[in-house]
Amino acid sequence: MSRPLVLIVSPVPTHPTNEGNRERVLQMAEGLREIGCDVEACFVGIPPFGEWTLENEAMEYWKDKATFHHVQWRRRPGCWTLPLASLLTVKLQALLKGVFNWFPSGGWCPVELGPWLQSYCDSRQPQCVLFEYAFLAPAADPIKDKTKVVIDTHDVFTERNQRLTALGLRTAWLNLSGGQEKKLLERAQMVVAIQEEEEAVFRAMLNPRVQVRTMDILAPAQPLPPPSECGPTVGFLGSSNPLNILGLQWFGDHAWPLIKAKVPGARLQVGGKVSAHVNAKLGADTVGHVADRSEFYGQCRLVINPCPGGTGLKIKSIEALQHRRPLVTTTEGASGLPLGTGAGMFITDDPGDFADRCVRLLLDPALADSMAAEAGQFYAGRRACSLGVMREAVTGRSSSSPQPSPAGLGSLVGSQITVS
Repeated sequence: MSRPLVLIVSPVPTHPTNEGNRERVLQMAEGLREIGCDVEACFVGIPPFGEWTLENEAMEYWKDKATFHHVQWRRRPGCWTLPLASLLTVKLQALLKGVFNWFPSGGWCPVELGPWLQSYCDSRQPQCVLFEYAFLAPAADPIKDKTKVVIDTHDVFTERNQRLTALGLRTAWLNLSGGQEKKLLERAQMVVAIQEEEEAVFRAMLNPRVQVRTMDILAPAQPLPPPSECGPTVGFLGSSNPLNILGLQWFGDHAWPLIKAKVPGARLQVGGKVSAHVNAKLGADTVGHVADRSEFYGQCRLVINPCPGGTGLKIKSIEALQHRRPLVTTTEGASGLPLGTGAGMFITDDPGDFADRCVRLLLDPALADSMAAEAGQFYAGRRACSLGVMREAVTGRSSSSPQPSPAGLGSLVGSQITVS
């Protein structure tokens, strides 16, 4: 019996894990190894994902655990790509909506990746090729009839910029029409959504022959004991994503003054790149880059995610549950976690209620500890579901009924798979 081989093809590296998408790719690799797979990687640098180089941290991680391949991007002959960060682009997209989709859906896939992938599959015979994001999926054309192809979507890109513009965010990134996204995704036998709401979108979009599943929670739990010396501390850890900045401003303007009025000794601890955007009037403790997230969350009585909107699964909410910390969040911050309502988190969009929930947790350690235990139980159950889907993606065999309840899922965690 041999261990199945999975090749991950990704436009972002796994390290440093300072962005949510990099963390997702790393968690996917770790999860595949946990269920008994060998994992190799092909990282493809393409312009929309920014300039990056393979830093020592990434090389050190992969050198002993996988074969590392790096394919540089160059423009496909005859392809024209839209300026991605142009304010004019955003305004035109908002004006013309779905009509303004001039971006060629396969335009970011380097021409040499397909032949390289075909050669790789002929020599290495992987059980599965997993694409992170759909934009490199055209490279699957030479292999999709003989090798299982899975796409981890990360997000719904159909009219993505229009949805963000509707929230008042003047930002532009990769944006597709429904037809373009459908064409990219239907190269796969299985499409992985990052939350259940997006799974429903993809099911409606794609041919029924394409399996659609959700993998939301992948990282192992890192349960922390109740904080003993942190005092009444509220924690927020995030990147410089405009939604994080907007959410923190909302919290600082409308909820934090109410909290301080009732708990004068309350502290607000902010970590990550969002720290650079904290208003000095908040009096927050800003810690900047966080190398050890367990240390950061260990200093917090509770975690907030005042996210006002956006797309995809909210990593900040997941991390709070992962570290067994009670969470106070908005409806958008809990998006993708329907079973989490009442299980380790308070969900509210009203700033007064948001503040009151924080106050209750700061003043009642027993309540905070009880919700922390619920968060840990919920996290373990959801992760077991995700590992079951991962096993199905590799073997084609379903290992559990759809979306079982969190209780009783522990038997799925850590089990191994093999192929003859």
